[in-house]
Amino acid sequence: MNKENLNAFKKELAGVLVVPIADLDHQKILRSLPTWDSLAIVSTIAMLEHHFNVEVSGEEIESCQTFGDILALTKHTSS
Repeated sequence: MNKENLNAFKKELAGVLVVPIADLDHQKILRSLPTWDSLAIVSTIAMLEHHFNVEVSGEEIESCQTFGDILALTKHTSS
């Protein structure tokens, strides 16, 4: 993901999670966010597919523990 797409991704995910963009560093533990729940997982999947043409399953997103894990997942599943 290039820097422009990374910034767009962070902005979209921050919107889904209702957190400041600055809070999303690579080590950010997703479960530490009160808004990281099943709705956030579904919304993240939809956002990835719609905005970035990346298809992931709920299980794949649920297995991610950090923001960096989601980024790594998108690198391996880009269409």
